[in-house]
Amino acid sequence: MLRAGPLEARADFLVRDADGRTGLRQVRAALRPSESHLDELAFTAFVSARAGRPLGSVALLHLEADFVRGAEPGPARALVRHTDVSRDVEFLARDLEQRVAAQLCEAEAERAPAIEPSPHCRRPSPCPFLPRCTRGRPADWLGFLPALRPDTDAALRGLGVARMGDVPDDFPLTPAQKNARASARAGAPFAAPQLAAELAPLDGGADFLDFEAILPELPVYPGTRPYEVVPFQWSAHLGDDAGGLRHLEFLADGARDPRREFAVSLAAAFAGRARPIAVYSGFESDVLERQAAVFPELAEPLERIRARLFDLLPLVRRTVYHPAFFGSFSLKRVVPALSPRFTWGDLPGIADGGAASRSWHALARGELSPAAAARILSELRAYCGRDSLALAELITALRRLAREAQK
Repeated sequence: MLRAGPLEARADFLVRDADGRTGLRQVRAALRPSESHLDELAFTAFVSARAGRPLGSVALLHLEADFVRGAEPGPARALVRHTDVSRDVEFLARDLEQRVAAQLCEAEAERAPAIEPSPHCRRPSPCPFLPRCTRGRPADWLGFLPALRPDTDAALRGLGVARMGDVPDDFPLTPAQKNARASARAGAPFAAPQLAAELAPLDGGADFLDFEAILPELPVYPGTRPYEVVPFQWSAHLGDDAGGLRHLEFLADGARDPRREFAVSLAAAFAGRARPIAVYSGFESDVLERQAAVFPELAEPLERIRARLFDLLPLVRRTVYHPAFFGSFSLKRVVPALSPRFTWGDLPGIADGGAASRSWHALARGELSPAAAARILSELRAYCGRDSLALAELITALRRLAREAQK
């Protein structure tokens, strides 16, 4: 720990440079230095200099993107890349004297600063206090405008705009933002006139598909790289001519690399089918593309599935807004807003993709007891099945909105 008066910074370790000066090294589970890594290192270098220990070289030790895990563990050094960031850190540290002084003044003030929540609260990652700071804000608060950029936020606040409905008609907005403004002005859900036409490819029926995967920083299985996507579960609801749904699924137990079984089972489930396959985001397409490259002998059936994917997320962004979205187009915000009786709240344990990935990762690493592993597998089946079913519910809700928009 480095200390200089009220300032503290943590250094993973210090080294002696060839010229005798002290070098700083930080270790991060990343494929390359990021903006936040460089900011952190700049502050650490600043505190070290304040403490009377000016630094020489500064480097980040991060994961080697080209590392491939073999059948047997290889040398640890092969997994790590050393990137010198001394010049970047020196540049970023130049204005820290003034910025730190201003922050210390704020910290010593008797009252908290009156700072309106804005897009800066989400960069480089969401502030943990953001939900508290935005609690109680009305659904049409300007801060809930979808994909609100800092420059757009500043321009609108400069015009005195605090609510979506007050954004001037001639102010440049994205289609999703225009839909949000229209919804705010009407005080009701909004559906664009073209919604029915955009849904037309699904009029003959559809299938519904959802994947779960891990992106482990340290490869779990031979042949995989750091942060390579390893899909371990799929859930599909297949439509029939009578309007019913048949549920099929695959879930690996984590004992071995699940990718081939995942791909083979998926190809078998969709063999001979021709309906569009509704998904939500480009994730499924990316996974299929990668698996087709890993298993060339399965490329043809996987590409046929990929060609049938129908992504509902951009459709929703272009054509629909509901006040209960609060600026988000996540599936778990959109579906309950449009179909209030549909929920994930009754699921036991796992109820979001992050928890699903973390739980199965622990299973694959052998960190769970047999009882805990069985419970996790049961919760994963319930969760992924609910996600693919939610897509069918979403189609029903969108068609209802489209009919109401045409009245």
